[in-house]
Formats: sequence, C-alpha cells, structure tokens
Amino acid sequence: MNIRLKDNLAAIWLTAALLSIILPVFVPSFAEAHGIYANVIEMSMTTLFVISLPTSLFAFGLLYLEMIVGLDPNGIGVMYWNLWMFFALGALQWFVIVPRLLRGTPRIQTLGLPQSVDDILLTEAKSGTAGFLDHRYRTPVERVIADETHK
Repeated sequence: MNIRLKDNLAAIWLTAALLSIILPVFVPSFAEAHGIYANVIEMSMTTLFVISLPTSLFAFGLLYLEMIVGLDPNGIGVMYWNLWMFFALGALQWFVIVPRLLRGTPRIQTLGLPQSVDDILLTEAKSGTAGFLDHRYRTPVERVIADETHK
C-alpha cells in the first residue's frame, strides 16, 4: 500500500478516535436522551466501536465482566472507560497487528556477491595451473598453518 495513503488513513483514524474520546468531556451527555445526537458519549462509543472493528468485538467479553463485577454499563464513568478500551483495541489492531500481518518479505538490496569459492578464484587457480596451490586451493602458508606440509 502506498506510504502516503497509509499515513493519511492513520491520521484519519487517530483524529476520529481522539475526537470520540475528547468530545464527551466537553459536551454534556444526558441520561434519558431521546435522540442519538443528545447523548454524545453513546455516539462516541458507537464511532469507536465501528472504527475499531473487528477487535472491538473482543470488548463484549470485557463488558460482560463489568456487569458481573456490578458496574452500571449505562454510567458515564463506565462508558468513558469503555471508550478508552475501544481506543486501545483499535490502536492495537491498526498500528501493531495489521502492519505486522501486511509486512510481507523484507525489501533488502543484496550486493550480488559470489556464493561459492569457485566464483572468487582466479582462472589459474580454477584450472589448477598454479603449482603452489593444492587440491583444496590452499597456498603453502595456509598448509603450514594447518600443519599439513608433510602430506
């Protein structure tokens, strides 16, 4: 994917997510609101749930645990906690998991170095015309170091 497009998608996601977190702090929500626009925190939760799909589906287990513990799922504090949970799940998904899955093979530029010894040797050494090299293409100094001068 184009790097510029990825950066723009990341900026759009972060903008929507941060607005969904900040907006309920400054705009009041009403407990018995009859319209979707009157309850800002529920609209923010819906937005974060949708832009964090499919990992936001794992939040249902955490929401169930909140009800077992005895927290009111309609309380403003619990809803704001859920906003942060959706944000964390979405950020984990879009900025950690998905890039690792889409990474593919690393783009490495090789130097094109020879892979075997025969590619490195001079033509004299390959043909065996150089009298000082043995059958393993070692010089007399290398044979002395290996202590095989008597063989």
